[in-house]
Formats: sequence, structure tokens, C-alpha cells
Amino acid sequence: MLLKDLCTILALFAGLAALLTSRWRRVTPIINHQLFTKEKLSSFKGDDNSSIYLAIVGHVYDVTKGRDYYGADGGYSGFAGRDGSRAFVTGNFTEAGLVEEIEDLTDQQISEIWEWLSFYKKEQKYTFLGYVEGIYFDKDGSQLPVFDACHIRVEKHKRKKMHEKDLKSGHPTCNSRWEQGKGSKLWCDEGRVPRKWFLDPQKDSSACHCFADSDVVPAEGRIEVYKNCDVSASTCSFPPPPQI
Repeated sequence: MLLKDLCTILALFAGLAALLTSRWRRVTPIINHQLFTKEKLSSFKGDDNSSIYLAIVGHVYDVTKGRDYYGADGGYSGFAGRDGSRAFVTGNFTEAGLVEEIEDLTDQQISEIWEWLSFYKKEQKYTFLGYVEGIYFDKDGSQLPVFDACHIRVEKHKRKKMHEKDLKSGHPTCNSRWEQGKGSKLWCDEGRVPRKWFLDPQKDSSACHCFADSDVVPAEGRIEVYKNCDVSASTCSFPPPPQI
């Protein structure tokens, strides 16, 4: 009998704890992005003063506040109600040009389309709504290989341009910081990676410089990856030496 009563009391305490936890738990809101079919997206062209949506590399934005540009009389009206990614760089606003396919474009052109995507992300008057089913995202909003491949090309092009800039103006020196009890840290901006650069390969003296990519080789000297630092990391942290 005592064992049965003890189990009952424990169950009551467990139930009370669960109730208090559920009442005081901090709830994190879930933001549900909309998923559009091409047919659904095509209904948002601003007809009869209605909403205007457009898509760029599968990302759907509400651009109703830009009606002067995207409305029926605007210069960019062709973008309304569709994914016309290609036309952002070709300027071909015909039905044949206002399409989502961009894989055959140059890395420079695809990078410029990504800059347009960045513009919509940052422009406060345009609201991100979700994704349109097509070659970039599936019906569940998951990224497809075409999007990943284009994004990789954009990143590689960015690194290439960065390296070309560094060859002209010089590889930037690393940022550094040391804190008592925490050790030191080296880091590079804009996604560059820190390296030990031995300008004179015959000498053991080096300086920390930032390189555009992990596989960049300088025109002179030699470089080394810092010990215990990932080859592609932009920041390297070094703990203080142990106290003796």
C-alpha cells in the first residue's frame, strides 16, 4: 500500500512540474514560408490594383509597394507573376527572355543575378514570401541541385575577383587580438583565409596575410596554414600557453 501511495504522489508531482513548465516555457514563433506553384504565382500581377509578386532564382517577393516599377505601366512589369531571373541580366523582356533558366549564362552574369537577389533581401519595402516550385526549389521548398550549382559558381567567381584585386593591391594583412587568459586570435575579412606568408622561402620569418581562397598560391614566397586552424576558416584562435 505504501509503495502504491508513493507512486501516486510522484505521478502528481511529475504532472504539476509538466504543467508549470508548459505555462512558463518561452515559445519561439515559427515562420511559415509560402510555397507557390507557377500557376499560383502568375495570379499576382497587380491586375485591378491587386498585389504584385515576383520571383528571382526561386525566391518570391511581394513588390506591391513598387507598383510604379512592376505594375502594368512600369518598366519592369514583365517580372510580375513569374520567375524571370534570366532577364535581370540579359534585358530581354519578351516571353522567351523572362524565364528562370540561367545555367548557360556566364559566372559574371549569374553573380549579377545574385546581386539582384541580395537587393530584394535588403530592400525593406519588399517582403520575402517563400519559394516557387521550379528548377531551384521543389514543392516542399527544398533547394534543388541547380540552385546549389549556381550558388557555387557565384562563390567561386567572388573568390576569383577578390584574388585579382589582391594581386593588384596586395594581400591584406590579418586582423589580430590577444586577451589575457584567452589567448590570441587571427582573422580575415570578406571570407578570406589567414596564412603564414614567408616572402623569402630561405628565411624562417613570416607574417600573417589574408588570401582569397584556401587554394591560392602567391606569386612569390610560400604560405602555410596555421597549426590547429581549418584550411578554409577565416578565423584562427590560439589558446594561451599552459601555466608552469
